[in-house]
Amino acid sequence: SHAEIKSITLTTKTSPGMIGFISSKDIPKIANSFSVSALRDERVFAESRVECCGQIIGIMIADTRDNAKLAAKNVCIEYDTLEPVLSIEDAIEKSSFFPLNNSGLISGTPEEALKNAEYILEGEVRTGGQEHFYLEPQCGLVVPEENGGISVHSSTQNPTETQSCISEMLNIPMSKVNVLVKRIGGGFGGKETRSIPFILASTWASVKYGRPIRFALERDEDMIMTGYRHPFLGRYKIGFNSQGIIQALDLELYANAGYTMDLSFAAMERALLHAENSYHISNIKVKGFLCKTNLPSNTAFRGFGGPQIMMIVEHYIEKIAFRLNLPPEVVRKRNLYQEGDFTYYGQKLSDCTLLRCWEECVSRFKGMRTEIEEFNAANKWVKRGLAIVPTNTESPL
Repeated sequence: SHAEIKSITLTTKTSPGMIGFISSKDIPKIANSFSVSALRDERVFAESRVECCGQIIGIMIADTRDNAKLAAKNVCIEYDTLEPVLSIEDAIEKSSFFPLNNSGLISGTPEEALKNAEYILEGEVRTGGQEHFYLEPQCGLVVPEENGGISVHSSTQNPTETQSCISEMLNIPMSKVNVLVKRIGGGFGGKETRSIPFILASTWASVKYGRPIRFALERDEDMIMTGYRHPFLGRYKIGFNSQGIIQALDLELYANAGYTMDLSFAAMERALLHAENSYHISNIKVKGFLCKTNLPSNTAFRGFGGPQIMMIVEHYIEKIAFRLNLPPEVVRKRNLYQEGDFTYYGQKLSDCTLLRCWEECVSRFKGMRTEIEEFNAANKWVKRGLAIVPTNTESPL
């Protein structure tokens, strides 16, 4: 998943139906780079180094899909293997972070509050990645038009960004790039930016050979080449009193971003703004790190950092409840935001009905718990559980 490219050779150029093969040697260096984030770290084709398994090195063009797959077997690539960085722990050990890793927030005096807290817990929580698994894989059709224009039919969630990247790569006005998206067979964030490399590679082939180019990934190719939901690691130190009231929190968040920045900063930003979920914490320090690894770039996914941080928050809430031998719902209620509270990023809560909503939700909680206990006592193999958890959405993603 990490290697220097020593050579790329074709054993034959006369494969049935073969039109041509394109790699980084066939595109100007400036056109081969593009950006979907604050960093210009994306490449249409891998240049001297392969950063991850599934990175595009080149594309084979042929008159049919079967002929293209047959011709691709004639491409020989020689590598010098490099040591990869794969996990968050690997990145921490080797200090492999993207430069925008100094993001964080501080409210109150968390260090002093932790020293004075009755109880302190420390721990870490991991959340894994998740495949988007849209029914329709990445696919598209690029058609060269008259007067140097391009028409693109793409399964993208982001036609404007696609249009902009094509315009920049070809050095033509955006008005000459027509991106059409009639409907897509699912996306969930997976076609927000990660559809763009495939479209750009196909567009360059279309322009070079002056003919329409169609592509569609196989399911296994799609899962190998595109990113997932960001895996997270949260390391926390939390102080609280005997009533379960949180007095201070020191939290470090690490996200596995993959080999390019993509939308990782935005996902981390949202996680940093949800570090308390729906709970009021007067003294808090949160810091985020984006780990650069030799994996496909992780990207937008429904929730956009929110599910990961809420899992981490509810983990330490459960730990507090266990430590004090209190029901988790009691600890949650005692820490809920109330009217007039300020969030740790400075927003005053007005018209805050959270406590009222909570009371309405738990109005049948005890009765339901009794019913579940009776059911569990009567059923040996099938069990039921009950929990109530608040959620908070500072930014609508």
